[in-house]
Amino acid sequence: MVYAIDALSDALDATRAFLLPFDAGRWLRLALITFFVFGSVGGFPPGGSFQAGDGDVRVGPVGGDRAPDGWVVGDWPGPFTSAGPGDVALGDFEAAIWFVLAIVAVGLLLGLLYLFVGSVMEFVLYESLRSERVSVREYAGEHLGLGVSLFAFRVVLGLLAVVLVGGAAALVFLSALSGPVTVVAALLILAPLFFLLGVVGYLLNLFTTEFVAPIMLLEDRGVLSGWRRFWGVLRGDWGEFLIYALVRFGLNLAAGLVLGILVGVVAVLLAIPFGGIGVLLWLGLGDPTTVGAGVLAVVVVLALLYALVVAVVAAVVGVPVITYLRYFALLVLGDVDETVDLIPERRSSVRPGGTGSTAD
Repeated sequence: MVYAIDALSDALDATRAFLLPFDAGRWLRLALITFFVFGSVGGFPPGGSFQAGDGDVRVGPVGGDRAPDGWVVGDWPGPFTSAGPGDVALGDFEAAIWFVLAIVAVGLLLGLLYLFVGSVMEFVLYESLRSERVSVREYAGEHLGLGVSLFAFRVVLGLLAVVLVGGAAALVFLSALSGPVTVVAALLILAPLFFLLGVVGYLLNLFTTEFVAPIMLLEDRGVLSGWRRFWGVLRGDWGEFLIYALVRFGLNLAAGLVLGILVGVVAVLLAIPFGGIGVLLWLGLGDPTTVGAGVLAVVVVLALLYALVVAVVAAVVGVPVITYLRYFALLVLGDVDETVDLIPERRSSVRPGGTGSTAD
């Protein structure tokens, strides 16, 4: 029996029973979980180039007396000098480097924070599916230790990926010093290797999130202990998990397409009012070609607010998707080995002859 195929429709029934009848508070709590577990944050690409000078930010190609054929970076973040034709004046290059490094450091810290909260939220979601009651704060406090263990595993996996990619980039760079033929040879060797590593990384992340984490929650294990427990289940019926991985990859593509269309439409609609406000600020507060720091800050805040609203919409829309995918994984895991079944009551309710939904 191919459990991954049989579980497709059962997961849909389980999702419907869990989410219906509709409850706004319950859905919003699940959206918060989804934001960290599955949601994506929309971006706001910069439009145009910027020139700073005399305390202002100027948009567009440089004209006038300063650099008729080039670009000039103005008075921020440090004292700058005039540029010759076709050049860029960097001024206090060291200050600019420290500013960029600060931005990178803040971004890295925020990324790690997001990853940590997401790791805890995995167990909040699984506990919600097991108990059929959604409580973010209660479950986060109960399973904080499990979240830390999963977070550490993900960080190590990410660091390994960075080391491998960095090593490959260094190899290609060194090969380029020897000529184009050496670069081609290096790429031919690295391409299949990185494909294999990509598949292994995909499976490690997938199985850890969707099979090891439920076992960690069920038996109160750390991530390594959870993997040892799951490894015995995997060896006993590896073919089922291989089919699951293939089906799951197809579900990823389908879910990404549907969510991309829905969120994209909403993002375009939201861009109209946000963009209108930005344009009014740009045109209404002084010379359109000269924007002071205050107006620029307002525009940046609007951009961030727009990205946040789009992210919230994506999380709300993604609630049934992430619920379905997690139920799908849990049903397959319990079908292969009933001793690690996290949702026996829900399973019996959606299978023929079950007792029906028990959702609150």
